[in-house]
Amino acid sequence: MTETALTGPASLVLIVDDDPMVRVLVGESLRQIGLVVEEAETGEAALEFLARSQPDVILLDVLMPGMDGFETCTAIRAGERGKHIPVMMMTGLEDIDSIDHAFGLGATDFITKPLNYAILGHRVRYLLRTMRAFESLRRSRKAIHQLAYYDVLTNLPNRRMFTERLHQSLETARRNHRLVGMLFIDIDNFKYINDTFGHSVGDRLLRSVAGQLLTCLRRSDAVGREQEVDEYPVARLGGDEFTVLLNGIDKADDAARAARRIIDAIAVPFLIGTEEVVVTPSIGIAVFPYDGNSVEELIRNADTAMFNAKQHGKNSYEFYTHSMSTSAFERLAMENDLHRAFSNGEFEVYYQPRIDLRTAAVVGLETLLRWHHPEKGIVRPADFILASEECGLIVPIGEWALRTACRQLHRWVGDGLVAVRLGINLSACQFRQTLFNQMLGDSVQEAGIPPAWLELEMTERVILEDIQGGGRALRDLKRMGVHLSLDDFGTGYSSLSLLRRLPIDTLKIDNSFVRDVGTDADNAAIVVAVIGLAHSLRMRVAAEGVETPQQLEFLREHGCDEAQGYYFAEPAPAAEMERWLRAQGAFSALRRAERKSGPGGA
Repeated sequence: MTETALTGPASLVLIVDDDPMVRVLVGESLRQIGLVVEEAETGEAALEFLARSQPDVILLDVLMPGMDGFETCTAIRAGERGKHIPVMMMTGLEDIDSIDHAFGLGATDFITKPLNYAILGHRVRYLLRTMRAFESLRRSRKAIHQLAYYDVLTNLPNRRMFTERLHQSLETARRNHRLVGMLFIDIDNFKYINDTFGHSVGDRLLRSVAGQLLTCLRRSDAVGREQEVDEYPVARLGGDEFTVLLNGIDKADDAARAARRIIDAIAVPFLIGTEEVVVTPSIGIAVFPYDGNSVEELIRNADTAMFNAKQHGKNSYEFYTHSMSTSAFERLAMENDLHRAFSNGEFEVYYQPRIDLRTAAVVGLETLLRWHHPEKGIVRPADFILASEECGLIVPIGEWALRTACRQLHRWVGDGLVAVRLGINLSACQFRQTLFNQMLGDSVQEAGIPPAWLELEMTERVILEDIQGGGRALRDLKRMGVHLSLDDFGTGYSSLSLLRRLPIDTLKIDNSFVRDVGTDADNAAIVVAVIGLAHSLRMRVAAEGVETPQQLEFLREHGCDEAQGYYFAEPAPAAEMERWLRAQGAFSALRRAERKSGPGGA
């Protein structure tokens, strides 16, 4: 290995000496071992050179007119560029005090005059090797620290650093009897953005949100900080969750002001490539010492408050209250029970018939999920569907229910019992699944029934979460041959323009309007209006919750096409529904004619 290879061709040495002969001789000896050499005859000239370039090592004479070597070394170390450059002092002074003084000012090494140029070359080369090794170690340690304490995507402090800072803040607050605020921030509907635009857009959005958080909090008078100016009170815990640490606040409302500022800052549309994305945050606030005395308590309670904000409409903030803990515990218990129930096969599909009001024939069977809880008995969907959506179980449960119902319908058709459409309730989580259409196609193919025998029922809320994307998804389903129903119509936003834009086949009137149709003039008017609206748009109308002859007669008189409810039959498991269907003689000649092409009623 050559000397040039050892030192590296890019190594630059700056010689600072007022004696031109010394500069020539030292420079020539160093060039011979492959170093690049620059010269300065004064300390001032050396500092000017350092301002525009970065030498790898500086050889600095001690005794110079004007600014001597000691002063120059001090100035070099004071600047940002010169903090880590090795400085070798060249001195004719052999007294120990001068040498100690040089090291005290930041010198790396020294060599005495007259110089032995061969030894000088070896010393410089050794110094370069040592400093490179030191720099490599320093960078490695910095990289390890970065990985351990900072989030790779946003470069914000991660959970580990945040919890350490929060611990320090709580210790300081205890001593000084101060408050510490914590904000727990979650980006609303972020999973939908990832699923729609892809993870690369989602990552860029998270980086943009991190930047907005830093910008708005730096100028926020609600944030008091004990950290250095370049340290952030913002951290990313993972996913789309961020936290903000508010040190030394005077009152809880200071945390609320910071939360409001964050909501306003994130409301600005983000331009991600060519996509303009609008997001909102849900924020939970916990304040030490009122809402927790430990790091774990404060984070947990702020998270609980955030979840509550999300439950109450999103794009808002909520303070933690002790009643939330009870609710969170109950929610956790429910989620644990749901996981166990799915593993143990505690769910069962029930069926409720839908009746044609003109012919009295069965034209559909709505599938309804029931949970056979070992202690609580039968649990209805209203009591567990929301929890199953929040813990991510609605997708596998929904797929299981769909496949089960499709197989059951195939058996009934094969037995000559009934051939009607199967109504499947669809949640927002299922509807947003990228591979939902593929799963649906696989399910009907495995069961041996055509897609036209399925009727997917969804609420306005499911579609309104993304009207444009939802419209595309519905049109794709329609091309597959699936029939589509808008469930609980009248309880949501009920937009005429929405109905005109979407390929809906059937409107289902919510049972809350049907229930009082004979005694409440307003409800009666709504039902009549919905029937007229649907027929004008060439849609069928189905009424839910029919329980009395009076309700049935009202619906039939005003042209409602179909109805379901306890007046006809309660939801029942497959075996009971089969007995009911046999008793009704439900397999009509009309249904037989449609066995190959799919059931009618459109």
